[in-house]
Formats: sequence, structure tokens, C-alpha cells
Amino acid sequence: GAAWAAAALVRRADAAWRESSLDWLEEAGAGDAAIQAARALAPEGPARPSRAIVATVWAAGAAGAAAMTATGAAEAWAAAVLAAALMTAVLADLQARLLPDEAVAAAAALGFWRALQGGGPGLEAAVIGGIAGWGGLWALATAYRGVRGRDGLGLGDAKLAGAAGLWCGWAGLPLVLLAASLAGVIALLAQRAFGKADGATRLPFGPFIAAGMVAALAAGLG
Repeated sequence: GAAWAAAALVRRADAAWRESSLDWLEEAGAGDAAIQAARALAPEGPARPSRAIVATVWAAGAAGAAAMTATGAAEAWAAAVLAAALMTAVLADLQARLLPDEAVAAAAALGFWRALQGGGPGLEAAVIGGIAGWGGLWALATAYRGVRGRDGLGLGDAKLAGAAGLWCGWAGLPLVLLAASLAGVIALLAQRAFGKADGATRLPFGPFIAAGMVAALAAGLG
């Protein structure tokens, strides 16, 4: 079940990566013949995302095995699909700057289901965390767009923060966002130090939210 879910979610990431690659060909001025050839040669996406399937299924299995050892089958299933959803979201955001709705929705739905079953931070804390995570980043993204005239955060980031709140509760949400922000700053500084980024460089924030979520869960917050 976890492997099937992983493969289904990764197909969306593959499609997103493929479309971004074709967009890049168009922006680079490739002719119609070259673009049509690329479409024909990669009907299911280029070779690179195939590694995403391996990584996602491995992550799902590892998370499931660990959770099964600790807490039982229901928590193991939730952890396995969460791992698949997060891995898919991270890969898609890194490759195509897109957080697939299916992956984020799967993580959010599982967090809510888990709270309904009495797991995690509890239903009330989970709902408050979900609303705070989504609402906080949505407000921040809206304010940034109003002040700077361009997007700084995507709505996918807000949705993923909402999913993190459902899993970690309102008490764990600050750690999620703090860890994500620190990791993002460190990654950007590292890229600048190696000459791979400048003042206009923007990094996808989804992978850092996912990392912060994992850190909060590992710390027992959720």
C-alpha cells in the first residue's frame, strides 16, 4: 500500500519536472522540432525522476518499519505514507518549484486522521496547528507580495505548513518554522559562499518545511 501510494504521488512530480524541462527548452529558443522530439522521447518524463521512485519507496519503507517497531501498524502506515508524501513534495519542489497538491493533501489528511484516532498532539492542538501553519504563511506570502510586488512564498508552502501543524500541533509548529528558516538561510549562505547564488537567488522553501517537520516529530512534538 505504501509503495503504491509512493508511485502514484511520484507520477505527479515526474509530470511537473517534465513540463518544467519543456518550458526551459522553449525559453532557450529551441525550435518546434526539438521540442516535439523532447516530448516524444519523454512521454512519462525524463530519466532523472525515476530515481525519485526508488528514493520515495525506500523512505516509505524505512519510516514504516521504524514506526511499526515503536508504535504499531496504524502509526506505521501513517508514517510510511507521510514519508512518501514528503519525499515526493521535496523532489517536485527542487526540480520544478512546485509542491504537488496530492502530496500535500495526503500529508494533511493523514495528520488529521491521526489526530482523530487520538494520536499525535491531539485533535484540538492539531486543528489549531493546521490553521496557524496555513494561515500564518498565507498572510506572510500575501504581505510580501503586497510590499515587494512579487511572490516570495507560494501557496504550496502555506499548505505544507498547515500539514505540518496538523502533525505537530500548535506547540510544535514554531520549531518546524524555526528549523525551516534556519536551514534555508544556511543553504543560501552556503551557495553564496561557493559562488552558486547571488542576491536574486531564490530557493524553494518546501524542502526546508519538510525538514523542519521531521525535526519536530523526531523531537517528540507530535
